[in-house]
Amino acid sequence: MIALQRQDLAVARRSFDKALSLDQNSLDALTGLVMLDIGTRQPAEAIKRIDERLARTPNAASVHMLSARAKLANKDQAGAEASLRKAIELDSSLLQAYSLLGGLYLSQKKPDE
Repeated sequence: MIALQRQDLAVARRSFDKALSLDQNSLDALTGLVMLDIGTRQPAEAIKRIDERLARTPNAASVHMLSARAKLANKDQAGAEASLRKAIELDSSLLQAYSLLGGLYLSQKKPDE
């Protein structure tokens, strides 16, 4: 995270890759790589990473949240909505998911949703 904050993207990517190789279920490492992918305008790569994780852990609400963010960065509002709904279904205490979903509905001019 320090390398990322310093904008040393190569070191950050290597560090997150190493962390993920040590713990394939590390949400922090996955989030870091997804942030790098989105920041370097590669949202499709971010979504691919997340989909691979979801194939192994389909009931991880936090990964569905991350998926929603990546899909929003890729301008996939329908996909983001589906991911947010799944996250809420899996963990109804995720206030951030409700907030993102509400913001998405407002941007789509669907305040009643």
